[in-house]
Amino acid sequence: ASRCGSRTPLKVRADLWLWFGVLHQFSDAVQSVLALRLAVVLHRRAGDAFGEGYSLIRLANVLARTGRLDRAQRAVEAARPLLSRTPTPGVMAPYFNTAGFVRKLAGDLTGARTHYEKSLSLFRSAGSERLAVEILGSLADTNWALGTLDAAIAGFRETIALMRGSNMSTKITLGVTLTNLAGVLVER
Repeated sequence: ASRCGSRTPLKVRADLWLWFGVLHQFSDAVQSVLALRLAVVLHRRAGDAFGEGYSLIRLANVLARTGRLDRAQRAVEAARPLLSRTPTPGVMAPYFNTAGFVRKLAGDLTGARTHYEKSLSLFRSAGSERLAVEILGSLADTNWALGTLDAAIAGFRETIALMRGSNMSTKITLGVTLTNLAGVLVER
């Protein structure tokens, strides 16, 4: 992305910085935040509301994971009107997922659950079952934290069944989900 010149179309540069930021989200949070902020600016200059909104939710995710919850919440709030302009089905699903994640880290478990439920519904209606499985696990975990054990058990079991029935999961993800299910069953 840094090798792009003035002849590189603005939208292409914006997308490259977005994916550079996503690529570094777990390995180098500082680089990720800088790249995602640049992606937001470049998408805005290019007049790409979806790209700007999507860059903002990816930025919010990194900010939340690094403890900057106020900034993460502001990025989520700024993303919503931009993403809602896009008529594509399911485009708001990643927004609600990120909003749920930020709410969960801020301690608002009920708000997180509401956002995760919306995200799950939208991913499923868009036919994105792989992404729906990820949200289903987050929703089950949130239900467990809220003490809604029956809903947590049902959610973890559904997640496990879907993971086993496809090639979309890793052994680590499946193992964590099985461990969480065992934890809820022990608690109940």
